Amino acid sequence: MKHKLITSVEHLKKEAKEESEFFIALNGGLCSSKDIHYCVEEKVSGILKSTFYVYNYVVGMMQEYTEEELFTLSNIGEAIEKKALYKRM
Repeated sequence: MKHKLITSVEHLKKEAKEESEFFIALNGGLCSSKDIHYCVEEKVSGILKSTFYVYNYVVGMMQEYTEEELFTLSNIGEAIEKKALYKRM
């Protein structure tokens, strides 16, 4: 199965415009699979809100993150920095 390395948050935004399957490569050849969808919504006040919707297969639950929260509340930001986040093709 082919996969594409995600090199930055901007790259993730582009690749996740439609819900897609991603994985984080872990030690020992294991992986943590996730479905990620990036969505930009306009609020009533005119301020744009962008959200990453992440279905985590390990915990079996959907989670929502802002761009900042990818680095503070999830392991996705760290995976991008360590060149360990991939999109399944």
